[in-house]
Amino acid sequence: MTTLHELRKLGVRIALDDFGTGHSSLGLLQTVPVDILKVDKSFVDNVTEAGRHSVIAEALIQQ
Repeated sequence: MTTLHELRKLGVRIALDDFGTGHSSLGLLQTVPVDILKVDKSFVDNVTEAGRHSVIAEALIQQ
């Protein structure tokens, strides 16, 4: 975490790829200095349908 914050101070933009796979969580977005969030395809495939996919996408956008 310290290294990420130091890199960001130097002007490096931080991207988090494939968010939603492995051990990622919404809480992670509150602690990691992320400039770009690339959401895993499994979350956006059905984002226009009602249900959990749209709820997840909305929560990510509001973070």
